[in-house]
Amino acid sequence: DADSLREAAAGLLRRDERQEIGHDDLLVGRAVDTYLSLCRNAGVRDLYRSGAVLHEVPFTFTVNGQIVRGVIDCLVRSGGNRVTVLEFKTGRPHPEHDLQVELYCEAARAIFPGSIVDSRIVYAGQGAPA
Repeated sequence: DADSLREAAAGLLRRDERQEIGHDDLLVGRAVDTYLSLCRNAGVRDLYRSGAVLHEVPFTFTVNGQIVRGVIDCLVRSGGNRVTVLEFKTGRPHPEHDLQVELYCEAARAIFPGSIVDSRIVYAGQGAPA
């Protein structure tokens, strides 16, 4: 339930984070509301149930001679050689989100060579994945 989630989320904050934030009840409430919104998203639930879920996947590779580093929010390996990049966002869609996910797909192809890679951007609170 939401109260238990708020208590658990509040317990994850470090002392220095609490001092920096000041109004941690508001932050914790927003985090729990966002989490619950994602839990209600049938598309996200179905994808999570379809295979192995990997969170916060770091990567480093070279693009056009430049080293690129990042962290992919979520990868789901399902159905043999399929990998789905899930990028979670709050707020509204922006063109740079698509560019970011394209880069993450390149990274996923490098991590899982020969895999079919697709992607979904999920805007918390806005229904099904894009």
